[in-house]
Amino acid sequence: MELLGLLALSLGIHLLDLPEKAEKVRAIWRFIGEFPEWLNYHKQLDEKVKTLNRKKDNLSALEEDVKTGLEHAELKPGKKRKREVEIWFRDVQSKKNDVLSVERQIGEGRLLLRPWLERRVEKTIQEVDELCDRGKFPEGLILDAHVTSREPFPTSLLVGDISTTIIRRVSQWLVGDEVSIIGIHGDKGVGKSEILMHIHNRILESSEHVYWVTVSQYPNIRDLQDAIAKEVGIDSLNEEDTRRRAATLFKALKRRGKSVLFLDDIPNPLKLDEIGIPDQASACKLVLTARSPRVCRMMGRQTIEVTPLSDEEAVDLFKQKVHHRNDPVPASEEIIKRIVKQCKGLPRLIIDAAERMRGVHDRNQWNDAANEAIESRGDLID
Repeated sequence: MELLGLLALSLGIHLLDLPEKAEKVRAIWRFIGEFPEWLNYHKQLDEKVKTLNRKKDNLSALEEDVKTGLEHAELKPGKKRKREVEIWFRDVQSKKNDVLSVERQIGEGRLLLRPWLERRVEKTIQEVDELCDRGKFPEGLILDAHVTSREPFPTSLLVGDISTTIIRRVSQWLVGDEVSIIGIHGDKGVGKSEILMHIHNRILESSEHVYWVTVSQYPNIRDLQDAIAKEVGIDSLNEEDTRRRAATLFKALKRRGKSVLFLDDIPNPLKLDEIGIPDQASACKLVLTARSPRVCRMMGRQTIEVTPLSDEEAVDLFKQKVHHRNDPVPASEEIIKRIVKQCKGLPRLIIDAAERMRGVHDRNQWNDAANEAIESRGDLID
């Protein structure tokens, strides 16, 4: 014991410190003994992380394949993606975020968390495998969907050379690739919507991708986006952000190739990029109506005005609509002209006047009608 004391003093170690120093030495030897096992443990974790990354890459590749398959499948009219596909895309994105979180925590080098991280890596590998299995979709990616605006609209026989001219010119513009946006403007009740429906029906004869939305029915961009999405066949725009919704709608319209979108009754100029409508003749052509020529000029590459009927055309339209079976009209030509003159050449007013007088045989009532001012103009529809 004295010898140990002398040895400790010669080494500069106080005798009372010997037990503490000895414990430290034993701890070092234990670490040296366990080092190969510790090294092997971390090597295994690194291998598991590599496996996780490889499987994550496989999942990302599968995700791209499913997206490509959907893009082709949804080009067919009346088709929409299944709800389970939407859920799968959401789960894939969530799991890819989980993998990034695991990698970040491992990179921070927290030794105490290593056993927990290893278990999390193993669990995440299993979940990625399950997502890859779910992504096979043996029953297919799409469903039959309700499709609107695929049948021709019921229309009336058009009266007036201007209507025939507009339909012919707009139809020619839609066939070529020089014009992407066409604006049709004119007074309320002049027949813009009726002309537009005739054009719609004509284009529908040669194209499946024809869509119609009455803009004035939707007070804001989100509602208008939803209406167009429904027409195009998108189940729903699940994004809250308007710009992301626009991007989804833009992509859907562009995927369909050459399509024609009819936007009826636009009260104010629209910013197509904010809505998600491509301004490209090769992707989507736009035909719009508005009362204001300013709206059409701000939005359209080509604009055309619907003018009122001439006096002769107005009288012809009135006679066509007032006849009931084979009943003769008891009024003179002069009385008819006086009634029609109050209609300002607007087809909607002329038709309303003719319907009021249809079946009336009392000449006095015809005279009264000719003398009365027609006050229904405020209730016109285009």
